[in-house]
Amino acid sequence: MDLVIGIVACTLFSVFSYLTDILDRKGTIVSFFLGLLVFFCSGLYWLLLLIFFVLICYIATIAKKEEKVKRHWSVKDSIRGENNVVANGIVPIAIAALSFINSPVMGLCYITAIAAATSDTFASELGILSDDTYLITTLKRTKVGTDGGISLLGELSALLGAFIMALLGWLLIFRLDPRYAFRSLFYPTVFGFFGCQIDSLLGAIFERRRKLSKGEVNFLSIALATLTSAPFYLL
Repeated sequence: MDLVIGIVACTLFSVFSYLTDILDRKGTIVSFFLGLLVFFCSGLYWLLLLIFFVLICYIATIAKKEEKVKRHWSVKDSIRGENNVVANGIVPIAIAALSFINSPVMGLCYITAIAAATSDTFASELGILSDDTYLITTLKRTKVGTDGGISLLGELSALLGAFIMALLGWLLIFRLDPRYAFRSLFYPTVFGFFGCQIDSLLGAIFERRRKLSKGEVNFLSIALATLTSAPFYLL
């Protein structure tokens, strides 16, 4: 029965992702198998958090679509491929695979990793609507959409994205258990937001110079944010 539930959930989500242009064909195939891996390693609720991550980021992506188009944004910009799926999903999936070691701690790390990915997506997809963008390394005004560019709207959006996933993580993985309220809500929000700042720094220093790809920057920022948060969950 568990096998059927996992396959049905991943299939429905994959079909929806492809039909709504969240993912391209290869991205859809990769996400299906990665979703199954999360399901078999950690269960349905961990998979649901991953699904909510994609859906919420999609909402942020298509928000104020007309305004974004005026700023030279196109629908193609919102379609993710297999590289994006792996870059954003490899850390959460690795954590899910290791969840047998210490489920509560790994659950908190899992929430943090997804919060970091969400924070960065919110900053990028909503920050593009800001007219005032500054390079994170110099704080000098720069063009909207520049790698490493930040804005007040983008930063507030990043914080919101991290908090939303922290709240959903507490709901889904810890079932609103009050013993995990602070650790589930505060740390993933803080370190998720921190991961977004790492992403901006790496973007400004390395991605702009073509030393790192966007996928590599995403992976490193999520990994660093999660590793930095881990000691706080062991206390």
